[in-house]
Amino acid sequence: MNILPSDIKTIPMEDIKNISLSTVTGDIEVLGTDEDQIRIEIYASKRLFINFFRKESIPVEELYEDLVYISKENETLRVGVRNNNFWRWDWLSFCQVAFRVFLPKTINSFIKTTVGEVLVNNMNSKHGIRAAVGDIKIANTQGEVRVRTTAGNIKVGNCAIKAEISTSGGNILVLNSKGEINGSSSGGNIKLDGFDGKLYMRTSGGNIRAYGVSGDFKTFTAGGNIKLAQVKGNIGASTKGGNISVQALSVNEYLWLETSGGNITAQLPLHQGLQLEADSTWINTPYLPNFQGIKKSSYISGILNGGGASVKLRASGGRIKILSPQKDPFHNFTQELKKKQYDWLQQLHVDKAPYTNTNTKAAADKTTQASEQPQPYYHPTNHTLKNSFKNAINRLNPRFLLYTLFFTTFFIYGLNSILYFSLELLNPTSLEADQNKAVFLANLTTGFACFISLLLFILFIERFFTRNCMKYLFLVILTYIILFLIQLSQKIMYYSFNDGERYWSHYWRIISFKAPESAANIHNNLYVFIPMVVVTVFFYNWQRSKNLNRKISEQEYQLLNLEKLKTKAQLNALEARINPHFLYNSLNSITGLIHDNPDKAEEMTIQLSKLFRATTGRSDQSFHTIAEELEIVKSYLSIEQMRFGDRLNYAINLETGLENIKIPRFLLQPLVENAIKHGISKITEHGTIEVNITKTDDLIAFQIHDNGPAFKEDLSGGYGLKSISDKLQLIYGDKASLQIQNNGHKAVVIRVPAETSEKTTA
Repeated sequence: MNILPSDIKTIPMEDIKNISLSTVTGDIEVLGTDEDQIRIEIYASKRLFINFFRKESIPVEELYEDLVYISKENETLRVGVRNNNFWRWDWLSFCQVAFRVFLPKTINSFIKTTVGEVLVNNMNSKHGIRAAVGDIKIANTQGEVRVRTTAGNIKVGNCAIKAEISTSGGNILVLNSKGEINGSSSGGNIKLDGFDGKLYMRTSGGNIRAYGVSGDFKTFTAGGNIKLAQVKGNIGASTKGGNISVQALSVNEYLWLETSGGNITAQLPLHQGLQLEADSTWINTPYLPNFQGIKKSSYISGILNGGGASVKLRASGGRIKILSPQKDPFHNFTQELKKKQYDWLQQLHVDKAPYTNTNTKAAADKTTQASEQPQPYYHPTNHTLKNSFKNAINRLNPRFLLYTLFFTTFFIYGLNSILYFSLELLNPTSLEADQNKAVFLANLTTGFACFISLLLFILFIERFFTRNCMKYLFLVILTYIILFLIQLSQKIMYYSFNDGERYWSHYWRIISFKAPESAANIHNNLYVFIPMVVVTVFFYNWQRSKNLNRKISEQEYQLLNLEKLKTKAQLNALEARINPHFLYNSLNSITGLIHDNPDKAEEMTIQLSKLFRATTGRSDQSFHTIAEELEIVKSYLSIEQMRFGDRLNYAINLETGLENIKIPRFLLQPLVENAIKHGISKITEHGTIEVNITKTDDLIAFQIHDNGPAFKEDLSGGYGLKSISDKLQLIYGDKASLQIQNNGHKAVVIRVPAETSEKTTA
């Protein structure tokens, strides 16, 4: 039966700037147009209770009376389904309400559906989308988007958006887009093909695959694999236990790859100037003619082609393989993506042209004539029946089909058997009544015997056997012993009371262990094998469950240790190191002062020694007191003051009572070094650096001020603030902050909790 739209509403745009669309069960489709009006197509249908496979459209008089509402509040148009009719319409009448809305491109929308899919196409505005169960698709759209679905996939194609997307268990797909996307999935996979801009993608346990991504790309997965091909820009990838494969065409400022327990395969632009650092159990590299530094089988640190972008590769427990650009191990991966790109684009369902309308009489007549003719029901975001059937077949698994057939057949057989014998037991006049009672009694006895034997074996006996075959053999023997004892006790009771002789005789014939004398007895003796099958199957599944729980516990323990080791390694990597240029300049200054001012040269050597002792002679602790941190800062500033002379003055102000509070090591020294390098060195006289440490409520504020030139708008290059930000994120999470003040009083401000436990990095 063909189903037409239940109703079509046309609303003048006037002063409407926002639209709110909501439904319980049904899809929502929003299409952008260049018209100055809003067209709403309502598809309301219900399945017939007599024939569930048929659907019929809900009449207009019932639609607005009990189900759909359209209202205007200020600048917002609200279209949705009344919640007070949820139980009536969606459960008893199997009602489904879907909306297809043609909007001017500049109208903002908020879309919500409980069970259904959402499509936004050809829009240029802000959108908030929520779906509990269903996919969300965004195509040919510009603007800002916030998307969240509980059990569905998110697909983005041909968009230029700033988006935050989140799905619990679903997959994320991004195609031929640009902008800024922050995406997360709990357990799903992430696929990217063609993106330019800023990307931050994370998933728990899923895989991440990307091709043709440029810009800033940061990605993280817990346990999954990461494969990136034809990428360029700034890249950061991290995984726990998985492998990382990256084909980098060019690196702007940094490329950071890290895995715990997995391997790293990186094809790097070796013709480019790089600052290369790699650490793992084994490293394989091609010939590097222009490399200067340390190169060992498990550690590499140095510069390539004079230095440049920072490349750091770390594989804890795994191997690192660096490939030259001449090889192309990603060829198969690239070809696979090209083959799948067409299928991915089909999944977006964006091949429908947006609705266009004119105010002419001809267009109105054409619309009227079309509405009078029977038209197939088109459900928003659904493709043709052929494509849907094809996609469904592709998702099927032969093993799943076999299991489903086996389970459904025996489940129905068991239920029918239970129903049959239950009805027979309730009919005492049946010719087989005595035999049915005997079968019931035999099943009850056998089930109780199996339960007792399994309980005794698992609790008290299983631990004494080492070989698995002996466990099963003893379990079967124990089951038959217990079954024999129960039957013997029943037989004694039978001879004692001699009650119910008719069906007791059937009972003993069914469970008899004697050799069969006829075909009927052979069938009856098949009951003997039932206990063996039951106990072995149950014990097998119990063993699998036990082993699975043990493996999960071991993996959780290993992941916990890996997490601790990773955090420790990251903190060690983020601690400041003495800049080689600083050391070179300091030694030159000492050399020049030896003859002219020996006392000053001696003082500078002492301060340099203190600074090196704090850097190279550190303990395994990642925290020390504020007073110890200020000693490092004072040593560094004293050396720089001797170099710069009157061009540098500094002041350190510490609020009383904060000396013994612990903070991460080398939290302030890199910021002071940046202040001199990018601030004081740019002016010719009267350079000033102030370090102020105060406490407000439960936060300690560290302010580093210099009177040099203002910060540039883009602080990604040269200022080294990323290492400090990463260190704060590792230790404090969202409890700490780093702020840049560029107006009036130029400063870098760090705020951390007043009390810090070293257990977080122990």
